[in-house]
Amino acid sequence: LLITIVFILLLDWYAFQAVRTLANGWPSLMRILAYSLHWMVPIALAAWMLASANGLTEGVHKNFLTVIRTLFFIIYISKMLVVSILFIDDLRRGALMAYNYFAGAGTYDASRSRCCGWYPVCLSKTLKTSPRNCTLNRSPPNLKFCV
Repeated sequence: LLITIVFILLLDWYAFQAVRTLANGWPSLMRILAYSLHWMVPIALAAWMLASANGLTEGVHKNFLTVIRTLFFIIYISKMLVVSILFIDDLRRGALMAYNYFAGAGTYDASRSRCCGWYPVCLSKTLKTSPRNCTLNRSPPNLKFCV
C-alpha cells in the first residue's frame, strides 16, 4: 500500500510539471487554484486507499465504490498520457543539453517546451481534443516544434 501511494505521488509530481508550465504566466490566485486542484486528486486517492485498507469503506454502497474507482482510473490514465509526453519532452531537452555541451556554445534552448506543457493538458482533458481545439484561457503555441 505504501509503495502504491509513493508511486502515485511521484506520478503526480511529474504530471505537475505540465500544470506548472501551463500556469507560468497566470495571476497568482489562478495559479494557486490550479495547483490546489491538481494536488487534491492524489490526496483524495491516498485517503481513499488508506480508508479501504482499514475497512472504513465496508458500509459504503458497492455502486458508489465502483464510480469512485472508475473516476480515479480515468484520471490516472490521463495523467499517464501527460507523463509520457513530458518524458518525451525531457528526452528532447536532454539531447539538446548534450548537444549544447559538446558543441561548446549554448545554441539551442533546452528549457521545458511550452507546447509540450499544453499538449498533455489538452490530451488529458479529453482524448478527442487536439491542442488546436484546447479551450483553455490562452491559445496554445505553435506545435510544429514539439517533439
